[in-house]
Amino acid sequence: MTKEQKEYCMLNLFALVIERLSHDVTQEDSIEIAKQFIFSETCDLLFNPKTRMWAEGPDSIIDMYMKELKANTPNRKTVNAIKEADRNIKHNKGKTYHSADELLDDIKKGN
Repeated sequence: MTKEQKEYCMLNLFALVIERLSHDVTQEDSIEIAKQFIFSETCDLLFNPKTRMWAEGPDSIIDMYMKELKANTPNRKTVNAIKEADRNIKHNKGKTYHSADELLDDIKKGN
């Protein structure tokens, strides 16, 4: 499988996870869910091709994320990062990302 195919799987799985979390698990706004999820360890693992989480189904990713949430409480760094991501999402509305790395780098760096 090519790098581009893996990245497509990662992005598609990311979207499925956010949609299911938003509609089925938390009933929160999908943008809010995405802002929280993007800074999670689960998301870092999802976008690491070596973990092969891109080959998993959304339910296993959601289970891992929910366990992470129960084990951790957000710290100030996470809260500030989520606020920064909110500003970036509003600023970058309509931008097209061509890879998972580009999306994550853009959000984490505040571009």
